[in-house]
Amino acid sequence: QVSETPLVWVLKSQRAGENTQLNALASALGWGYQVKQIHYRPGFPYFLLSSSLRGIDVEQSGFSEPWPDLVISASAKNEPVSRWIRDHAGKPVRLVHLGRPWASLKHFDLIVSTPQYRLPDRDNVYTNTVPMHFPVDSDKASKDIHHWGVRLNHLPKPYIALMVGGNSGPYTFDQRAIQRLVQEADQMAKSVGGSLLVSTSARTPQQVANYLGTHLSAPHYFHRWGVADANPYYAFLALAESIVVTGDSISMLSEACATLKPVYIFDLGERSVSMRTQQYFSKECLQYYLGQGFAHFELDYLRNIIYRLAMWKGPKRLTRDLRLVHAALIAQKRAVWLGDEFFENQQRQPFQDVSRTVNHIKRLLNKPVLPDVSTSTPQDSLLTPAFTGSE
Repeated sequence: QVSETPLVWVLKSQRAGENTQLNALASALGWGYQVKQIHYRPGFPYFLLSSSLRGIDVEQSGFSEPWPDLVISASAKNEPVSRWIRDHAGKPVRLVHLGRPWASLKHFDLIVSTPQYRLPDRDNVYTNTVPMHFPVDSDKASKDIHHWGVRLNHLPKPYIALMVGGNSGPYTFDQRAIQRLVQEADQMAKSVGGSLLVSTSARTPQQVANYLGTHLSAPHYFHRWGVADANPYYAFLALAESIVVTGDSISMLSEACATLKPVYIFDLGERSVSMRTQQYFSKECLQYYLGQGFAHFELDYLRNIIYRLAMWKGPKRLTRDLRLVHAALIAQKRAVWLGDEFFENQQRQPFQDVSRTVNHIKRLLNKPVLPDVSTSTPQDSLLTPAFTGSE
C-alpha cells in the first residue's frame, strides 16, 4: 500500500540534460523528492548488469531505509541500480525511466521517451514530443529581460534569436553549413530590418563560433558560450519575435517552441545528407562526403558515415533519429525549416507533456490525476508571465 504522500527517489544522472528532465518531472509530481547522487566505479561494464549495485559505491550513494515508492531515473548506468532497489525494498516500488533504456522495456513500469529514440508502442511506453524542462524562474527572467533589453536597445527591431548547437550523430557543422547559416540568417534579419541575437552552446565547435562572430553582416549581438559574461539565452528567447535553432539540438528546439513564437529549424546538411532526406544512407550520401576531396575530407565525415550505416543496419538502441522530432514539431505547426514560410494565423498551444506524464505516474500509484490537461492551464510550459510579457 503506497502512503498518502509517496516517497520519491531521483537517481541523478551523469548528464546535465537528463538531470534537468528528472528534476522537472519529480517537481511537477508535487510530492517532494530525494536526489541520490550515484558514485560510479570507473570502467565497470554496467550494461552487463541486471539488478545490481556492483557498479557503484553504495556508501557514498546514500542508500538506506525507508525505501521509496517511486524511483525516477535516466541513463543506462542507473538501470541496474533502480532494479536492485525494487528487488530489495520489501514492498512495491514503481520504476520510471526517462529516455531509452538499455535493458528490456519489460523491466520498467513506465518509460518516458521522445520520438528520436524510436521505441515501440507498448503499454508502459509514453512518448512525449520533446524533452521536459523546468519552468523558467519568473523573478530571474524579469531581471534578465530588463538587463538585456537595455543592453540591446541600440539594435534595430524586430529581434531574431539564433541558437547554435554543434555536431550530432550523422550531421556535421562543416564549413559549408556555417556559410549557409550566416547567409540565411543575415538574409532573414535584413528582410525585416531587424537584428540577430546570437548564442552558441557547449557543443558549438570553436571554428563555428569564430566564423559566426566575424562574418555576420546584419546588425547583431554575439554571445559565445562559456565566457564570463552572464548567459543571455532565456532573455534572447523572450526578447525575440522569432527564433532560429540549428536542427541538431532537440533541447534548444523544445525551449524555443515553448515560447509559442515562430521557430525556424536550420538544416545542417544539404542534398543527400540533408536533415530532410528520407534515407539513412545511400550511394549519393557517400558520394557527397567523398566528393569533398581528400584535402577537405574531415574526420567528422567518417563519423557521419559510420553513424548513418548504424542507423541503416544497426540496432535502434545505438542511434537516434532527430528527424522524427523535426517532423513532429512541423506537423504540430510549431516550427518550419529556415527559408520556408511560417504558418499564418496559427494558434499554438503550450506543450502538455509534463502534465500528461505526471498523470501516467499518478495512475501507476493509484493517486488522483491532474484535471483534464487539454482544457486546464498547462503545467509544463517553460513560460511564465514575465518570460512571455503576458499578464
